[in-house]
Amino acid sequence: MSYRYFICAILAMLCATGWARTSKEVAKEIQQLNKQVESLKKEQSKLKKQPKVVYAKEPIRAGNITKRLGTVEINRRFECAYAKGVYHENRWTKNGGWRDEVCSKCSGKYYEWRDYQGKIDSSKKAVARLEAIDEELDQLKDKLTELRKEKSELAIEENEAAADAKKSKRDSSKPKSKSDGKAKDYMIVDLESGKVAYEAMVSQAESNQKYQAPEYKTRYLVLRRVPAGTYWIGGPEDASVKIDLGRNSYHSVTTSKDYYFAIYELTIAQYDRLMEAATPSDSTEPKGGISYNIQRGSAQPAATPTSGPIANLNRKTGLEFDCPTTSMFEIASRAGNASKWISGDSPDGLPEYAWLDGSNVPRPVGTKKPNDWGIYDTVGNQWEIGRDAWNSADLALLQPDPLVPMSASEDDDKNALLGNGVVEKYTNNPPRSRFSMRHCSFRNNTRVHIGCRLTVIDPQH
Repeated sequence: MSYRYFICAILAMLCATGWARTSKEVAKEIQQLNKQVESLKKEQSKLKKQPKVVYAKEPIRAGNITKRLGTVEINRRFECAYAKGVYHENRWTKNGGWRDEVCSKCSGKYYEWRDYQGKIDSSKKAVARLEAIDEELDQLKDKLTELRKEKSELAIEENEAAADAKKSKRDSSKPKSKSDGKAKDYMIVDLESGKVAYEAMVSQAESNQKYQAPEYKTRYLVLRRVPAGTYWIGGPEDASVKIDLGRNSYHSVTTSKDYYFAIYELTIAQYDRLMEAATPSDSTEPKGGISYNIQRGSAQPAATPTSGPIANLNRKTGLEFDCPTTSMFEIASRAGNASKWISGDSPDGLPEYAWLDGSNVPRPVGTKKPNDWGIYDTVGNQWEIGRDAWNSADLALLQPDPLVPMSASEDDDKNALLGNGVVEKYTNNPPRSRFSMRHCSFRNNTRVHIGCRLTVIDPQH
């Protein structure tokens, strides 16, 4: 048992005995705080609509009340416009003495002024409450930032513990082989011969550098291993909020098998080799214009691709490659990250990871930073066809098993679309660039910014 697994096991025991919190518990607390924030903002909006009532700093000669910029100003003591010398606040006459009567010509104005005078105290209370709400919102914002960081750290620890436990159980149940060596982190497919090889990772940084070589974007297909285990996906935490066209509430999923996920979108050079072009290109730009029907031969989500590049790859290798499901795509894209964006809890760093400039022109693959598993361009650069039929209901209910494609469709002519392509600008609508973004496309859509990324269940399972 590894040292890390031992530590994770202790954390799991602490969670079970109540001494440590789980990421799910923190997520519930975040949800409660978000409700408090929403409630305070509604109260704040309501109070801001009320006019502010104050005494005028200078006498108002044109009348007893002046309204400007959401503020009502009233005279402290003003002279009657019709009975010279009568001051309505004290009802004092120029001849001396108090009078209970008010000039009949301006009695209406007097009562209007008196009504506003009665609102001064409530206006002061509203201003004080607005200041208190601002202070409460600042405190809640700081607390939410701390909780999101805690949730991210806990989710990573839990994923590692689950993966280590799964691996330990699997390793203990099968006989050891002298040829096993290290875990096969990468699958390398020769697209010309169909030969499949596996390579162990020395370090993620070294692998990232190695697979940047042009041949791994042209002749070979490189796929990164995604270990079986439990992962948190979706968001934001409020399940009632839609991400683009489909809902995807924060929830956990468990993969029963390892799968391999291509580190690059399928390039023009790779496509040419799969389609056995006479003179294959060496372009590392992603292949565009390949619709769902072209990629899978119009096969239904649960069926095997019948023609096109995926069917050709399966014939060459004897394996069962396909497009990823929505959950498989998000698990691989997150790489164990529990934040909202690949850049963290703020979208400001997205340009380091994604082409999202509204240009409608995909760039060569692997030119931005990869995620923590060495996978590139899962956000931006190109919309990628998903295997799932399209349904905008909550993904948490639609796809309990991440490895099984969704078949319940709202429109038989549409399928899932993943990755948020380069046609979008992250500054215009940051939620569309989140990990949990869901979209759809017609199955015959052949626009240039729609392409493909391949995945396969680990054949060694």
